[in-house]
Amino acid sequence: MNAVLLIAIPLLVGFLSILFKRLSPYLLLLISFLSVIAIDYIPMGTVSIGHFIAPYGIELIVDGYAITALYIVNVLFFLVSVLALCDYKQLGSVLLISLAGLNGLILTGDLFNLFVFLEIAGISAYLITTTNKKPLATFHYLVLGTIGSAFYLLGLVILYGMFHTLNLGVLSTLIRQTDPLIVSLPLLFIFIGLGVEAKLLPFNAWVKGILESSNPLSGPMIASVYASAMVLVFGRVLTELFVFNDTLLTIVSVILVVTIVAGEAMAYASTHVKHILLYSSIAQAGIAVIVFVHGLTELGVMLVALNGFSKLILFGTITVIERQLFTDEMAKLKGVFTNNKLIGFAFTVAT
Repeated sequence: MNAVLLIAIPLLVGFLSILFKRLSPYLLLLISFLSVIAIDYIPMGTVSIGHFIAPYGIELIVDGYAITALYIVNVLFFLVSVLALCDYKQLGSVLLISLAGLNGLILTGDLFNLFVFLEIAGISAYLITTTNKKPLATFHYLVLGTIGSAFYLLGLVILYGMFHTLNLGVLSTLIRQTDPLIVSLPLLFIFIGLGVEAKLLPFNAWVKGILESSNPLSGPMIASVYASAMVLVFGRVLTELFVFNDTLLTIVSVILVVTIVAGEAMAYASTHVKHILLYSSIAQAGIAVIVFVHGLTELGVMLVALNGFSKLILFGTITVIERQLFTDEMAKLKGVFTNNKLIGFAFTVAT
């Protein structure tokens, strides 16, 4: 099976489902399930689109890292779709396009196409968050996402002007043959651009507005699926592309340490469960990225997987509880699992 189909089929079915709105939720469940199964049949290697080879062609990279990332993101995506779609059937088409964008983010070996898939996944995320019925928070998310994309694109423009290619593999080789100081600025712009979606401080001002008003679809989808995909993409770009000189390493390290410490501190100071979880997710993103920065790829992937599945359970549970009790304040939730011991046990394990 060609890796391109993991992108092309959800995208095609997503557009077709607009014509058959009643079928869109069932098409979503079918395609997301088949995507999980199909990963096992994708051959390892590099797929050149249109048979144009690097540095000019568009490439998809299928290696152990990509396969693991695809499994994490696609399984999480399928679980969220199964658990939440009954109440959000109208978003079947949007979620199919979102799946195509997320798979594209993981597979692409070209930095410009990474930007294209960022936009596809981002537009889908903005539409998903409209279900929170907090238009100002969604608009805030859109504005900050656009600013992040602008920083990322500026970094690409500078890199292309220097090396005349945006192929990740070719760039990786060329950058390692160059003085790290020369490429520090474009790499910092790329770091900031990706940092917006990965929830790193100080680029994550959108997170609170989106996750504190989240529902059983938007909470797990943004905090679990999207967060996992973005940090895994970050891990790919950091390990393949970044060469750190002392200055860039210091700047990045300060950003990540502040993200971790501030995230955990705000989580401990919060009295609402959603606030605790959203601040915790910020800190966890910082931990995973700093692990990738120091080249511990396997540990980074494990942290992303654990955090993704735990946030799926935690956000999924608390959004349902809040809908029933009209509150997520800890003091008012005492004993809430007394009659739901299985859910309470799962929530405790995830925590």
